[in-house]
Amino acid sequence: MTAAVQLQQRSLFDTCAPDRQAWLDTAQSVLEWLAGTGDVFTADTLRAHGVPEPPYPNMWGQFFGGYARRHKITSVGFVHSTREARKGSILQAWRGC
Repeated sequence: MTAAVQLQQRSLFDTCAPDRQAWLDTAQSVLEWLAGTGDVFTADTLRAHGVPEPPYPNMWGQFFGGYARRHKITSVGFVHSTREARKGSILQAWRGC
């Protein structure tokens, strides 16, 4: 990889970093609250509580996976999304540990 390509990629990441951190801060506060309720929740639940779409779509999986690896949440199965944009696709369902 050339130095110019590395600089371009780093610049792109740097411009997205504040949005990434703001999304993480919002998502973490909502997920921690939901995990404490004992209720089952999905990414759609976080959206319904005001968490916007992340800067990168794959952040949802990384986000939930990180909490699961730290034993803060556990998978309880799968549900169909009720969001029109998802067209009934499958979502993993979670509950706080």
